Amino acid sequence: MKKGLSLVLVLVLILSVGAFAFQNEPDGFRRLSFGGLIGRYTPNFGELKDYLNLSSDFWEADLDFEGGEVRGLIVEYTITRNFKLRGQWSTFDAQISVKDGYGWTGYKAEYNLNVNAYTVSGIYIITPEKALSYYIGAGLGQFMTEFQWDETISIRASPVWWSRGEETERPILFQILAGFRLGTGPVILQTEVHILPKVRMEDFRSVRHYDGKRIEGITIDLSGMWSVGAVVRL
Repeated sequence: MKKGLSLVLVLVLILSVGAFAFQNEPDGFRRLSFGGLIGRYTPNFGELKDYLNLSSDFWEADLDFEGGEVRGLIVEYTITRNFKLRGQWSTFDAQISVKDGYGWTGYKAEYNLNVNAYTVSGIYIITPEKALSYYIGAGLGQFMTEFQWDETISIRASPVWWSRGEETERPILFQILAGFRLGTGPVILQTEVHILPKVRMEDFRSVRHYDGKRIEGITIDLSGMWSVGAVVRL
């Protein structure tokens, strides 16, 4: 409830500032823009990466997420030369699968991470009059994060210990972004990077004890997304 109220307050503030600034702008600046994004997701994954490194050292396996492709759509409303209001959807996936073990003891692990982010941001363009313009932004949104895991230890090919499950969290979180755009006409190219939040997965349990304890709950750091795209202005 508190996160939802915070989102509403931020939207009201963004719209209020934009409406005030628009009073001094000539006609022709209220434009809708639509765009598609594609990019790469290469986060550090936070505690999840630490856990995978721990497992890799124990099993002498290669457990490392390599990120994946980012896809998305944006809708922007130009309020002033410097200020835009943006709604954005983006999605990205990452997965890893490995089999290894010692002698009669086998180890199998599979992990899948999927994120669908729905955000609303205020964008401030620092140099709107130039063909190459820079901008920064901030906003709130829902980061629907689904994490699946399957860890199995087998003796002579027969599973004896396992930890399997999936968890989906839908937190409303804060993000910041920065980028640059090329062009002043109806079609603009842009590149940007995002600093995204962390999501806690409380249901995760490791299949065995590491360093004398079993891992229970894990935090996934989603930061590390960059994208390129084209924006068409109407």
